Amino acid sequence: MGKLRKLESSIDRISGLPDSILTHILSFLPTKCAVRTCILSTRWKYLYTSVTSLDFDDYYHVSSDVFMNFVDKVLFSLDTTYIESFRLVCDGVEEDAYAYRICGWISFALQRHVQELHLHIMSGRGEVPSDFVDGDSIRRLVSGCLVLEELAIVYFPSQDVSEINISSPSLKRLTMKCDIDCDAGPDGPDVYPNIVIDAPSLVNLEFTSVLAGSCLIVNLHSLVKADLKDLFDFEGFSLQFATNLLKGISNIQSLSVSPDFLMLFTLCDKPLTVFSNLVCVEIGVDDSDDLYEDFEMTDFLESSPNLEILIFAEGIFESVTLNPSKRVPPCLLSHLKVIEIYSFGGQMKPVEYFLKNASVLEKVKIQMDKELQVEKRHKITKKLLMLPRESKICQVEIV
Repeated sequence: MGKLRKLESSIDRISGLPDSILTHILSFLPTKCAVRTCILSTRWKYLYTSVTSLDFDDYYHVSSDVFMNFVDKVLFSLDTTYIESFRLVCDGVEEDAYAYRICGWISFALQRHVQELHLHIMSGRGEVPSDFVDGDSIRRLVSGCLVLEELAIVYFPSQDVSEINISSPSLKRLTMKCDIDCDAGPDGPDVYPNIVIDAPSLVNLEFTSVLAGSCLIVNLHSLVKADLKDLFDFEGFSLQFATNLLKGISNIQSLSVSPDFLMLFTLCDKPLTVFSNLVCVEIGVDDSDDLYEDFEMTDFLESSPNLEILIFAEGIFESVTLNPSKRVPPCLLSHLKVIEIYSFGGQMKPVEYFLKNASVLEKVKIQMDKELQVEKRHKITKKLLMLPRESKICQVEIV
């Protein structure tokens, strides 16, 4: 019996699995680890050449030369006409000497109909190799992906990239971020690129700390949702850029923004733009958790005539102001149905304004600030429930 158990424990059951299962298992490993399995036995010698998910990271290699030669060898040995995922991380590319090889690898992946492409390429000096990334190379890369549906770009202010041109008939989701940690260098202030977006199939747009010289957005006929919460701060953006952006997304249906965004409608010449299709707005803070000063939002509501849902994220409502001397925005008279307020600290005037003027309001949900003492919470609750309501069907829910 003991010999039988010893024999069973020595059986290599994994190697007996079909090739399709083994290559699927290997696809979850960094490609360097997947290649190492070739020394296990004759059965494993060429399995890595059929893996369709490739993950190359120069962190695991002793030098750029070793890394470059390794990637060349793997791609040359690859025995598949299809690549599901191609991830390339080069944090230590020396100068621009290897740019042409990197371009070749990307072309290789595109020729094999890659579905997911992840690129992170930096020189040893912490900069993008100038011979690899410029405005034209970005444009050619995007336009070369004929069925591209999702694109995320993290860019660094650089004189080598004067324009980021995203033109794609198939693109459905776009995320852009400027790495503002890479600030002005020793040669002076960075040059922010012009941004051009032409994406008729785009549904979702997210901008994070995007800094640009100018902005041209056209053909966003399918756009449904945009997240601009982390976009604007008044130390870094161009007013013209902001104006062009807002006009480009004017047919949006759902919008997430910061208080800085709303201030644009007070600062800019009227009318800035009209969001005729906008039905849901969430006002929130960015990742820095800044404390905002009071911000006026009557002009924004005036520009959103069909707004139905208004959400104030954690703590934002305490800074809201509304101008009672201006005419009541049309959305309050005929469309606004739901208001949600989170981390409410007792700012009564905006609540009173909404309840007094929102004629078709159905529900106001108020979540109290967790830091409030029980006694103060009870007082605030009592005041809220006693406020007059224009809408006869409005329910105030306090949690």
